[in-house]
Amino acid sequence: MKYLKSQMQQLIKENKELHTRFKELKAEHGLEKTMPSRPCTIQKLRMEESIR
Repeated sequence: MKYLKSQMQQLIKENKELHTRFKELKAEHGLEKTMPSRPCTIQKLRMEESIR
């Protein structure tokens, strides 16, 4: 399932666990504070989790 930038921002804002994990990933990978402009998928986020 693909999400647009605004949808991902809303999900992260509403879900404290997602918000915390997103902050950790940004810090770990040295990412900018802005969300990616291209669509993201939940599977991509889950794949990132399974690599760890």
